[in-house]
Amino acid sequence: MRSGTVLLCAACIFSSLMCACSNSLRPRPGQTVPPVTTAAYTETAAADISVMDSDGRPVLLSDYLGTPVLLKFWASWNTRSTDELPALQRAYNLYGEDIAFLIVNVTDGTRETQQSAQAFLDEQGYTFPVLFDHDGAAALTYGAGERPVTVFIDADGFIVTLSQGEIAEDALLFGLRLL
Repeated sequence: MRSGTVLLCAACIFSSLMCACSNSLRPRPGQTVPPVTTAAYTETAAADISVMDSDGRPVLLSDYLGTPVLLKFWASWNTRSTDELPALQRAYNLYGEDIAFLIVNVTDGTRETQQSAQAFLDEQGYTFPVLFDHDGAAALTYGAGERPVTVFIDADGFIVTLSQGEIAEDALLFGLRLL
């Protein structure tokens, strides 16, 4: 009887370990994705947005279906946003050929204009492409207002993870590797 109980316990432990180690190593919905402390894995389709390129032509997020996307909202008046830009440039240099970088400036016309944003980028020497959200609708869709927001979207158009607030360079690179 005792050996039967021991065998049953061993079988339960083995089954538990197998279940815990099976499936995917991807995080589950709602689970934090280290080292992005403000990020959570989702199974949510990315909402389509429309922003403008520097020539005033509309650009839709859905235009990039089939390509992984880094969607980043920023403003030059927000130091938390501008502190991230050097890391963003390095990430663009590494991954810019494989991942679409949609770097969206929240252009409210008061604190930020397209001209002031472009002048800031030129002065700092950034080469990543920048898009402009003139009416704030795209920023509102992704909860980007007074803080930077970074959204990692897979090639199928689903949000893999996102970060609301500042994101460290190692977390940015980690998120890009998830794509």
